[in-house]
Amino acid sequence: MIRCFFVIAFLILGFLPFSANADATYWDLNTLTTQMGSYDGIRLTDKSGSVKALLTRTQVDALNKVHKGVSNQSGIYPKFLISSSPEQNAYATWSNGQGLIIITLTLLSNLKDDQDALAAIVGHEVAHLKLRHGDSSTTANVIVDLLATIAMVAIDSQFGGRQYNPYHGVHDSLLQMSGSLFKASYSRSQEIEADAEGLKYMYRSGFNTTGAIRVHQEIIPSQASFFSTHPSSQDRIENLRKVIANLNGASRMEENKIQLARNQEVSPIATNENTNMKTFSKANKDNYPDEGQVGLLLNFNAKYDYITFSSTISSELSKGMPLKIKTESGEMIDAEVSKGVDGYYSAIITGANHNALIEKGNRVLFLGSK
Repeated sequence: MIRCFFVIAFLILGFLPFSANADATYWDLNTLTTQMGSYDGIRLTDKSGSVKALLTRTQVDALNKVHKGVSNQSGIYPKFLISSSPEQNAYATWSNGQGLIIITLTLLSNLKDDQDALAAIVGHEVAHLKLRHGDSSTTANVIVDLLATIAMVAIDSQFGGRQYNPYHGVHDSLLQMSGSLFKASYSRSQEIEADAEGLKYMYRSGFNTTGAIRVHQEIIPSQASFFSTHPSSQDRIENLRKVIANLNGASRMEENKIQLARNQEVSPIATNENTNMKTFSKANKDNYPDEGQVGLLLNFNAKYDYITFSSTISSELSKGMPLKIKTESGEMIDAEVSKGVDGYYSAIITGANHNALIEKGNRVLFLGSK
């Protein structure tokens, strides 16, 4: 028998990534994992308490395994949200340096226990982020509002519920969301490029790349909305097969190289397979991460000199860690980490004369210890 823990999630209005006719509820994977604790499953509920789905520990563990594995291989660490949208789809976008992936419950349900197919979809979406496909500038503010609301849910849970959180009033305004998230559409060349890069991530994470073929041929119906934003074709499937063959061939060559090095008692030659990949080594003025960026500012309370922000990296940020808040004008304002929960953090502003400069959507940087 599954012991279930009820999750409190907020119904987000006016945020429509997949359908122009339906509202959706969103759950953060990290928060779900924490709230599930030692229980064997978790019920996903909306603001009214209506149960939208039940996820078992096996399913949550599989999501975490895929998310962490693909993120580690790609070097970027997007937030992973689950949506109650009835459509079968997945979506990836940037917001001022914060990566975000959304996958619908309907798609997860259709994948069943196929971790390899899940890894193929997540790898593909992460590849879109890594390769900077699409223009996400129109969605940046909406993403900030969505993450701010989810951060509030995570913070509430740490106090045992909304009614026990003494800081809840600081975040109430975040529930007033506006704007809409427009679904991305990718070109054929971008899809093929993301296929190839995503296959590398899932392969190096230990997943079977044939899961990518099943996504196209068996699991997701051809008329599903996933293929309206990620158009499939026989050419794409054939290209997937070629990339898989190349990966398998490269793996055999690498194994032979390691064995030869062992026989000769020397270290294997290091190779750089990412020379053609777009990296985030330099600061930029677009929607992508800045050098040294560790977070995205979600809310600022001027009365208490207090901010909340989402983490854009895999490492935990320690209490007292010095930060810089980069304003729109490029000014740097000092801050210090005070607390963290499920990939969301609070920080105290330590810099002077900042009230008119700080605003949600600012980038949070770590540029070294004091």
